[in-house]
Amino acid sequence: MKITKGNINPATMYQSLLSCWHKLEHYSPATLPRESGLQRVKNNTLPWQENPRPKKTNHTLVFTVYFGVFQSSHVTDFVKQCFKDDRRGENDRSTDICYASFKVNIEGYYVNESLGISTLPWALGQLEKKQIANNEWDKEFTKVLEKLLSDLQQELQEVQTIESLREIQDRIIELSEWSTRPAVEIFIKQEEVPLKKKKKKESEESKPDLLNSFYIKDLETIIRRFDEKKASKAFTDYLKGCLNLKFQKNDLAKDITLLKETLLPEKYPDGCWPSEYKLSLM
Repeated sequence: MKITKGNINPATMYQSLLSCWHKLEHYSPATLPRESGLQRVKNNTLPWQENPRPKKTNHTLVFTVYFGVFQSSHVTDFVKQCFKDDRRGENDRSTDICYASFKVNIEGYYVNESLGISTLPWALGQLEKKQIANNEWDKEFTKVLEKLLSDLQQELQEVQTIESLREIQDRIIELSEWSTRPAVEIFIKQEEVPLKKKKKKESEESKPDLLNSFYIKDLETIIRRFDEKKASKAFTDYLKGCLNLKFQKNDLAKDITLLKETLLPEKYPDGCWPSEYKLSLM
């Protein structure tokens, strides 16, 4: 982002920078893990259909299914086309990324709350629809996820087959509304894990293997509430530094006065006082 003096007010610059960070968080790809036990689905036989058994006692098997695995070069080419950029980067490398993942237990049933959807394909669809100025993508993306879970309610309650996996994959790809349709594959990772104690409820709960950025909601909250006059000096100085704007800087190597003042006991947060200071109070 190039800023010239007098061409735009600071508040607008700050909002633009925060909005930029917000969008970048959505464009983080979900990379396929490079681990042993990861296999491409080639035929109609799935690992949980072969009566698998864990090697250790008091253990079970859990399978992670990765949907819509494709080469990241499709994303790079699409973005370059959108911005009419025909330059070739020295670090342009293609890797396997995916649309989504969820877990399946040893019996072939979906593990509750284990579905994770990558924001990247959906964000590419928003870019294509010229919705890049929207700073409430988290709300929009949440609506899409809720609709998907509602539509797949029946499929997720049944034993997963190759047909059901492919149908779920098709639904996930459709929700992104991204016009590019790269050739995709399904991969499955097998893991042996300790058995958990049975809960009162028979349902199994898990966390998604695929996690998106933790900062998206925070950035949207900051964008909505940001007020330059009320924002802390440390935060606005950080924004100014990212925008290459001039502001007062302190060289601690030459003047350690500020550092000494910061290290005074009364400046420490509760629970973080040096042990020597605590002893002196006793």
